[in-house]
Amino acid sequence: MEPIENGVQEASFNEYRIRNRDDILVAHQVPLSKIGGGDSSAIAAALAQDRTFKEQVARPAQRNIEKLLSKIIKEKTDLLELKFNELTLTDEIAQSQILERYVKNQIMVPNEARNILGLPQRPDGDEPLELNARAAADAKGNMAGNKTRDSERANNSSDNTATVAGRNAQGEGRSSQ
Repeated sequence: MEPIENGVQEASFNEYRIRNRDDILVAHQVPLSKIGGGDSSAIAAALAQDRTFKEQVARPAQRNIEKLLSKIIKEKTDLLELKFNELTLTDEIAQSQILERYVKNQIMVPNEARNILGLPQRPDGDEPLELNARAAADAKGNMAGNKTRDSERANNSSDNTATVAGRNAQGEGRSSQ
């Protein structure tokens, strides 16, 4: 008795499935990171793919649909204008940290931050936030880049909600510069 095929059939079928998946992703212009594929060490590449997807696929598609629907709505009434919210790549925690820094450093007044979040205005929200001496010193230290070690440590930690830039690829380790 002799085997019909000497090669491993499972491996060739897996390669076939991967090629099919990749062909489908290319046809729909979707990065691998959107379906949860790829290895976990390629976070920086996934962030770049997401940014490219947003700028080259999602934004133009949103604009086309927005124009089409606006044209239909304008035929019926001029009272309504359709505007889609843009796809965002920053999660809510990162966005809240950005707004907090802007308000604390008086780059933005609280009502401007509330407007971005879609919250109602406050009567005292048009005045810049007045910080006590310690809070002002902490905010100034954060803005001047004095706490870069803390932010580097947070960014190089394992993937969690505070990680913005991701980790080094597997096997790269720390840089010795």
